[in-house]
Amino acid sequence: MKQFLFIFCIFYSFSVLYGQKEQNLITLEKQRFLAMTQKDTLFLQKVLADDLIYTHSNALVETKKDFLTSIQTGRIIYKNLESEEIKVRMYEKTAIINGLVHVVGALNGKDFDIHLRYVDVYHKNKTGWQLVAWQSVRVP
Repeated sequence: MKQFLFIFCIFYSFSVLYGQKEQNLITLEKQRFLAMTQKDTLFLQKVLADDLIYTHSNALVETKKDFLTSIQTGRIIYKNLESEEIKVRMYEKTAIINGLVHVVGALNGKDFDIHLRYVDVYHKNKTGWQLVAWQSVRVP
């Protein structure tokens, strides 16, 4: 009986810890979306990995520097990013997130209002979780 209780406690602790990591990444994802709407490039500088590959739904591919410049200059303006669905899968120091987000903004002065299905990848290093890849596709 003691052995069963011990195994149960370990399993329960692991599931709680895993759930906390998953929730932390969901919170980070939502904070990143908010930072994009607020042009908070200081926050984005920390959460985006130096080797980021950001593939937009129109097939434009940007590096971290390109992406931050697009936001700073107003080439792309994110007015609202509303997360509609987020699923996190954890693999040690890597997390893959699949989601659905409603995005309202402007690209080169042209307004857009789209839903995106996306996948992104975070990696945990000594400074914390950082986004290393983003790819999205428009949902009709």
